[in-house]
Order: sequence, then structure tokens, then C-alpha cells
Amino acid sequence: LQRGLGEAAAGRILSALDDKDRVVRFAATMATGTLKLAEAKPRLVTLAADPSKTVQIGARYALHKLGDTRLSHDFEAYAVDPDPRVRANTVMVLGLLGEKSALKIFRGMRNDLNPAVQLQLIEARYRLGDESAVEDLAVAAVSKFPDDQIIALLALSATGDERNARLIGGKLTSDYTEVTLAAARSLGMLGVDSGTGVALKAVDSKEPRQRAMAALALGEIRRSDTQSALEKLLKDADPHVRLAAATAILQLQ
Repeated sequence: LQRGLGEAAAGRILSALDDKDRVVRFAATMATGTLKLAEAKPRLVTLAADPSKTVQIGARYALHKLGDTRLSHDFEAYAVDPDPRVRANTVMVLGLLGEKSALKIFRGMRNDLNPAVQLQLIEARYRLGDESAVEDLAVAAVSKFPDDQIIALLALSATGDERNARLIGGKLTSDYTEVTLAAARSLGMLGVDSGTGVALKAVDSKEPRQRAMAALALGEIRRSDTQSALEKLLKDADPHVRLAAATAILQLQ
């Protein structure tokens, strides 16, 4: 909704702040902050004390984006929380806020032993202009673990730096289909459509995850001649594929 409809989806996003599932509440706080929906502020203040620390982090992100930074210092405490998911989400949020002062917090997390936190740290450092993070992402992009490669490829397009297109493009021929789809999507985010063929081929994959990734890639590539493929995925039997296709179609529009 955030990516496809923007402020036109404000009502639905605001209602999701009251969802019973913490993951949905967290997603809603992030969308609220990204779109700067000022009418959500009273609810965000309440969610800052939500039972879920993840939701607390999202609420602080949204409040910060709305200009209320009174609770932003709490990110330092979340950065050393025992739960790696809390630490990873904290790093992600700090990267999205774009405050270079967060690099000081990141330096204190260099010895974090959780791989997911470390990958998130690399992406956040890159978002904040730490050029040394590019080399770290390049290393992750050739990791023996496909999931690491996928995360790194998408991170390389986070700032829109077209210099990374060549490195990303090299993964279009990976032995792992999902890595090639991540590369196609990442290139699309940089305005390069050379991954279109890879994405269109995966539209007919037997794996729902690959069909969903194909839809998301086509959404970022934004070529009008792929709309028929997306309409096909909009009727897919898997709800995750339909959701990805709907998002992509909205992006094309």
C-alpha cells in the first residue's frame, strides 16, 4: 500500500496500527513514518510503549520522521538488546532515518555475532554514506549462501548509485534462480531493465516464491509491456504471488 498507493492508502495503513499481530503493527508504523502521516501521531505515542519492542522501534521511527525526536535516543538501548531481531530492526530503522550520527552506534556493534545483524549493519552503513560498506556488500554478493547474496544485491541499489549496476548485473546468470531475480529487481531499482527476461521467465516457475520475486522485479523494472505477465500472476493460486503482482501493477501505474 505504501509503495503502490502512497498517501491514498492512509486510512488502511492507520487502521493497521491497531492490528492484533505485532508484525502488522510494525509494518504499519514504518509505512506511517515513511509517508509522514501526521494524523497517526497520537496512536504512535501509545505504540511507543507497545508490548513488542519491534513495534516500539517502528513507533519511534515514525515519530522521528514526523519531527518528534524525544524518544529517538532509545535506539541506543535497542541496539544492544539481547534479541537479535530487535538489534537488526534497530539498525534498519537508523539506516532509513539517514542520520549519520547513527554510525557511532554502529561502531559499537561491530562485534555483534549474529549474521543477520551484521548484514543489516552493512546495508545501513551504506545508506549513511560509509563507502567501505560497498566492499562488504560486494563480498556478501558472492557469499556461498544464496540468502546473503539476495540481501546484498538489494542493498546495493538502496541509494540509487548506478555505479553498482555492473556488479549486480553479473548475478543475472547465477546458478540460483532466486539470486538472479534479486539481481533483476535490484537493477530495476537503479533504472536498468536488463533483468526483464530473467523475471519474465520466472513468471511460469513451479515455485511460488520465485513467481512472487518475479512480480516484484517487474514492478521495479516498470516496463508497460510486462503488464500482461503481471495480470496472469494476479490470478495466481498463491496469495503471496497475487499480493506481489498487485504491488507491481500499482508501481507500473
